[in-house]
Amino acid sequence: MADSTVLDNPRDQDLAGDTAHLRSQSGEELRLRELGREGTLEAIGFRHDFPDIEGRLWRTEAVVRRGVSHDAQDLIRLRTECIARAQGARLDIPRKPFLIKTILRDGWGGKDRELSVSDSPIWIPDDDAGVAVARAVTLGQATQYLPVVYISATGPLKWLLSQNQIERLAYDLGGVAHVVVEPSRAFSFRVRELTAEQNTYGGTLERFPI
Repeated sequence: MADSTVLDNPRDQDLAGDTAHLRSQSGEELRLRELGREGTLEAIGFRHDFPDIEGRLWRTEAVVRRGVSHDAQDLIRLRTECIARAQGARLDIPRKPFLIKTILRDGWGGKDRELSVSDSPIWIPDDDAGVAVARAVTLGQATQYLPVVYISATGPLKWLLSQNQIERLAYDLGGVAHVVVEPSRAFSFRVRELTAEQNTYGGTLERFPI
């Protein structure tokens, strides 16, 4: 962050103890924690507090857990908050942490069962493999950690949203949800036969929970 000074000019720091932290003169603070068992590191996390001149505190928290998924992938969880430190402070909704975008941009999103975590749409191919993916999404079997936003088609390569709008939606939801796009209206009828008519169709956008 352009205004961050906690790494460049800390006023107070302790990086050797169990409560490792860095603090700057402006009140910015970075706390680090590790969790291990029998000499094996299981998780590491941080909390970054960044005060601003409007009486607010911007807080970002992250935890990385080692090898928690079925294929031993690491799992990272992030939370952001805007906290009032002064009476009457105007609160805003924090934007997605840049850390998530960096992870996805560098190809570290990993696999969420059948879908890769990214900030790009998943364009389902119009074949048997694509039908299998759509069926798994509809039945809640495609993912383990993230929900799916499913965009059904109104015709061959036609949707209620433009391609640019779909790509923007996937970019905004990157790391938060998968955006899956079916190829055609005829594709919906093939999926319907395998899902007892539980699938969306006709241009509908639906969110499938995990």
